[in-house]
Amino acid sequence: MYEIEVESRFSATHALPLHNGATEALHGHDWRVVVSLAAAELDSCGMVADFCDVKKILDEMAGRLHHQNLNQLQLFAGGIPSAENVARCIHNLMTNDSTWGHLVQAVRVEEAPGCWAGFRGPGARALGA
Repeated sequence: MYEIEVESRFSATHALPLHNGATEALHGHDWRVVVSLAAAELDSCGMVADFCDVKKILDEMAGRLHHQNLNQLQLFAGGIPSAENVARCIHNLMTNDSTWGHLVQAVRVEEAPGCWAGFRGPGARALGA
């Protein structure tokens, strides 16, 4: 199995519910996003997917979130913009690409240095397995 990873970044704010029933104060993060793609065979150019193509789409997705209050975005309507849900949202947006979206295995987001959350779509294999 071949794998590639592509990274992007964005800055955004959010406020999450706390376990005591309160809501935390609105605060911001410099988010880091990594998308992982995998394929059993390489394409005719010897790649899983072109880094530049994946980076362009990932940067567009991150751009939709950049300098936004995630609580106010339609992408999270009725949901909580936790790091886990940010990863799921970006995963869902990335899998919409008809050329290589089916190769998307997982999306990880780093909300703060050393604090990662991720989403792996149905049927995705565990990376490193």
